[in-house]
Amino acid sequence: MDGWSRGDKISLVSLLVAVVSAVAAIVVVPDVRRKLGLDGETASVEEGLKRAGLKGNQAVPQISRPRVPEVNVKQAESSMEPNQGPLQVCQVSLSDPVGMRVGWQLPSDDAKPIFLQDARTMPAHLEFTQGRVHRLRLTDIPGRPGLIMYPTFELPQAAAVTKGFLNNNSINIFFTPDDFEYAADAGYLVTKVIIIPYNDKYNELYKEKKDNDTLVSIRVNQDVDPIQRAESLGCVLMVVRLGTRQFDESPKSAKGKADTDGPILGIAPSSMIVKPQGSISGSMGTLTIYGYSK
Repeated sequence: MDGWSRGDKISLVSLLVAVVSAVAAIVVVPDVRRKLGLDGETASVEEGLKRAGLKGNQAVPQISRPRVPEVNVKQAESSMEPNQGPLQVCQVSLSDPVGMRVGWQLPSDDAKPIFLQDARTMPAHLEFTQGRVHRLRLTDIPGRPGLIMYPTFELPQAAAVTKGFLNNNSINIFFTPDDFEYAADAGYLVTKVIIIPYNDKYNELYKEKKDNDTLVSIRVNQDVDPIQRAESLGCVLMVVRLGTRQFDESPKSAKGKADTDGPILGIAPSSMIVKPQGSISGSMGTLTIYGYSK
């Protein structure tokens, strides 16, 4: 180093001091901060020495850690609302009577309801959203020219025990001549509850069955609520209601085959909460519990 100038030596010493300081900042300072109880704070080591009653000979560079951003709890909760997720759908099979035309009400804020008229001819398969109430429009009813009926069906959100069944099967809706006679001629409300029976209820259902019934559908007496009876026998998939209500349809209603890109959305949220009371297998298919009431 004899050939070095005084300026070169000073530069070398400055470089060595900088290296030592950097190493101390990486290795020594964090350990000192931990011993002084400063881990996780932004205070300097000098401040920590003062807290401990000591004095530092020189200032120590301040070291800070990133702060965790604050979370808006209400925004986080709202992002978890069910309606923020993908729509849950199931397929509905409209089977009988064959040849009847079916349409449905569209969601709208108009004063008069808007219907997609005569969209399909039964039998037909359509996708509907769960957790919603849907209203159908029935025309060309066999033996009843000119009659238009507007039944609703309620699709509660599927219970965990029925998701496997609904992922692989459709829910069947059918109307009989008796249904239209009771609703259109006698003014009764026809209620049909479609369930998957509990495994331990099949024997009871066979005993309850009337002569003209099958295990496809069972009628209850007028003094029995078909929904309550159905809930005691199985897990509810759908509730269909056929009554006398008529509508002054909006001029925006239109006829034509439905070429929908997605499921039918429905007109109102369902208020029904399905609470299974037993185990189900679905191996015997669905069962309809129905009744006529005024």
